[in-house]
Amino acid sequence: MGGKRPVAPLEAYELPAPPPLTTHAPLAHFSIDFHSVLGHGSFGVAHRAVDRLTGEALAVKVCAARVQERVDALRHEARLLELVRGNPHVIAMRGHGMIDEGRYGIFFEMAGGGELLDVLSKATGLLGEHLVRRLTSQLIDGLAHCHTRGVCHRDLKLENILLTSSGQLKIIDFGLAHLAGRPDAARPLLRGACGSRSYAAPEVLSFGGYDGFAADLWSCGVCVFTLLFGFFPLHEATPADWRFRALREAQLDGRSSVGCVLRWYDKRSHVSARAAQLVDAMLAIDPRRRPEAKEAAAHTWLCGEAEERRPCWEETVRCAEGGAPRRVASV
Repeated sequence: MGGKRPVAPLEAYELPAPPPLTTHAPLAHFSIDFHSVLGHGSFGVAHRAVDRLTGEALAVKVCAARVQERVDALRHEARLLELVRGNPHVIAMRGHGMIDEGRYGIFFEMAGGGELLDVLSKATGLLGEHLVRRLTSQLIDGLAHCHTRGVCHRDLKLENILLTSSGQLKIIDFGLAHLAGRPDAARPLLRGACGSRSYAAPEVLSFGGYDGFAADLWSCGVCVFTLLFGFFPLHEATPADWRFRALREAQLDGRSSVGCVLRWYDKRSHVSARAAQLVDAMLAIDPRRRPEAKEAAAHTWLCGEAEERRPCWEETVRCAEGGAPRRVASV
C-alpha cells in the first residue's frame, strides 16, 4: 500500500529543537567508495559504501536525479531524519544531496546485523523473552523519540528494523513518515492507507482518518508479538477481516488479545504476564485505548524485574474460521 505523502512545513508546529548535528563531514566533503548493492526499492538502489576519509561503513540510498518525484521523496525523508536525529535506536543520517550530476542520495550509518525479520526467520527456535524484552525496550525508546519530535513512522515493521553488529536496534526507512505535530497536542487525522497489511492498524486499513502515533503503536505491538511467538498475529489482514471483529469482542469482554490469537492457531506458548499485558495494550482495536509510546516505554515489563513465564490461556480452542498462521521461525 502507498499514497502521496503530504509534506507539512516544519514551521507549522512547535516542536523541540533537534540536537546539534554531529561532527561528520558534510556531504560535499565525503570521499566515497561504492561497493555492493544492498537492495532495491521504489526510490532506487541502496548501496554499501565506505567513507575514504574516516573509514566509516555507510549505507547509501540513491535515486536518479532526473526523476524529480524520487528526489523529492528522498528530500522529504532526509528532512524528517534531521528532526529525529540524536537517538541511538533511530538510524543516523550522515548527509544528503547530489552525489554527482546524475544521482541524489542519502548517506546513513551502517547497521550490519541485518533486518530483524531475517534474524527471526533464521533462528532455530524462538528468540526468548529476555532477548525480546531488550529489543522491545530499544524499539519503543526509538519510537517514543520520533513521536516526541512530532514524527510518526507509518511503516513500522520487522523489515524496517535493523541490528548493528553489536546487537543494537535501529529504526530505518522514514519514506512514509509524516510530520504530525506534538503527540500531546490536537492534530488533524491522517488519510490514506500506507504500510504493510500484516502490520497495519485496523483504522489504517479502513481508509478512514487515523492518528499516526496510535497506528505506530499497533504496528509496534505486531512486531513484539511476532518476536515473542514467531508468527504474525494478523498476517495479510483486510479491512473486513474477521480477526479484527474477534479481537474487539475479546477486548470488550476483558480477555487477552494475545491469548485470543494463540487460541485461533492452536498455539501453546509461555510468556510473562507483563509481556502479554503490554502487547494487549498496543493491540487495542480502539486506538484511543493504546498507550502513547512514552507510556509503553515505562511499562513494568520493560522497566521492572523479570518475572516467571506462564501459559497465555487456560485451554486450547481451535477457531473454526481461522487459517494457518504464517510462520517466520519454528515454534
